Amino acid sequence: LQKPTIGVNFSFGAQLPSEIFVAHIYPGSPAAAAKMPKSGGFLLTEINGIKMKALDDILDTIHTLEHGGHLEILGISIRNGDTSSFKVVSDSELWPLREMFRDPTNGKWIVQTIFK
Repeated sequence: LQKPTIGVNFSFGAQLPSEIFVAHIYPGSPAAAAKMPKSGGFLLTEINGIKMKALDDILDTIHTLEHGGHLEILGISIRNGDTSSFKVVSDSELWPLREMFRDPTNGKWIVQTIFK
């Protein structure tokens, strides 16, 4: 998950339905098991009926889940604008949620597990 790239912004014009871009689905992940497109390429707009506008919205929602909890994910394809729904079962043991960011003091990448 990431913020949409310039190309995604351009393809949707000025009004993006979400600031959450699914760029890639990892083989063997809960998302792959739910048959999400391997190449990603969609904007995530809703989880369990709750509108998602930014990455922080996902974190707030996922923090309330138990291991094995169900997610109903709604997304919009950047290729054709079609809306799709996926049922994902969370797996915090094998697929913990991690965040990557650069340390502003030295520029090194830091990986932090934020949901396990």
